[in-house]
Amino acid sequence: MELNYSVLASMDPWQESVMTDSEDMEHIEKVFCNLPIENQVINIAEAAIINYFKPAYNKMYKENFPNENHKGYKQYYDLDYNALTVEIFPDFEAFPPIVLFTDTAKLASPWDFIQYDLFNDNNRKSMYEIFQPRKPK
Repeated sequence: MELNYSVLASMDPWQESVMTDSEDMEHIEKVFCNLPIENQVINIAEAAIINYFKPAYNKMYKENFPNENHKGYKQYYDLDYNALTVEIFPDFEAFPPIVLFTDTAKLASPWDFIQYDLFNDNNRKSMYEIFQPRKPK
């Protein structure tokens, strides 16, 4: 099995900000100088998958994910990440079509994914919503 991960960044130029330009640049530098390491990615991906599928025998993350106070992924909140997406890509050329499911959830195609919003500011859109039409103020 192979693990690949990436960090996607999106800046909203229409977003009103309370930061000065220097504070904004400091924040951007802090984010890009504190990228997650593989063990952190594995930790948060495992928690997301457990919470999504809610397996019968694993109780740890079934009802408490995401939680900004959990030390394993508090960094993502502190650095102002706004979403976590887990994509599971089995090698579909080597296998017949695969459906991953439990009583509570299902991934039926390679285009299905698990996503959690992490941001706390209700006045700001998620980076995955930026392509939706803006509502007039």
